[in-house]
Amino acid sequence: MLSYRHSFHAGNYADVFKHFCLYQTLTFMKRKEKPLLYFDSHAGAGFYDLHSAHAEKTGEYCDGIMRLYAAQQLPPALIEFRNDLRLWLESENVYCGSPWLAAHLLGEHDTLQACELHPNDAPALQHIIRSIRPRRSFVFQKDGFVQLLASVPPPQRRALIVIDPSYEQKSDYDAVCSVLSKALKKFAQGCYLIWSPCLLRTEAQDFPQQLAEVIGGRGYLRAQLKVRTESALGMYGCEIHIINPPYLLAPVLQEAGNVLVQILAADKSAQFQLWHRDAAQSATGKSH
Repeated sequence: MLSYRHSFHAGNYADVFKHFCLYQTLTFMKRKEKPLLYFDSHAGAGFYDLHSAHAEKTGEYCDGIMRLYAAQQLPPALIEFRNDLRLWLESENVYCGSPWLAAHLLGEHDTLQACELHPNDAPALQHIIRSIRPRRSFVFQKDGFVQLLASVPPPQRRALIVIDPSYEQKSDYDAVCSVLSKALKKFAQGCYLIWSPCLLRTEAQDFPQQLAEVIGGRGYLRAQLKVRTESALGMYGCEIHIINPPYLLAPVLQEAGNVLVQILAADKSAQFQLWHRDAAQSATGKSH
């Protein structure tokens, strides 16, 4: 949706949660010395000034990344994530998007593909990604769902595919399930990471079950972070859904999620919950 600008929301609690999950997923995948494709369906501008008019208008980063920067007694996985962010960003006045983070984690033989339709954000994304890794990086000013189906299966036969539309259009929920169903038929072994908001909107409430029907018996991880009381006024949390997650990712996200929910909580209703199953096994879940 061209009216959506992530610059208003950069560095908020949803970004911190999504990027930590992305960071850990890609880190686990990189333990194998085989090239892979990183694909991002809705990439944004890639890099954001936290003191821009957009960011300052909402101030959402104050209750997101700034809380993580100030936090103490973190588990090792969160310390590593925070240290790398500080090293790569070089300033706490800016924040990254998912493709920027991935560009720092990928190796020279890996490939990055990112899609962004907005006429201002797409060129900005192209510039920032090429400045990090000039080779094997491709930015498409195209519909990310259409490009995804053109990009799978990749020659490498390994991929992390990030799907995170704004969900400002109610049709986005059905669109995600539709494209995922088609992509899985073409590339069943890919690792798919899907972000979704927690809202009282019917489409958002039904989405996890709708997604589960598409996923079937494949390995699946669902991590849910609620930071405030459920309300019709807006987003009160978010979820990460990972299909074919890396082995041993679940306990790392569980440990970190138990801490993140304390750091990012807006009220006493804050809760972290994780469900995980290996392929063809029943799901298990824990809430905190």
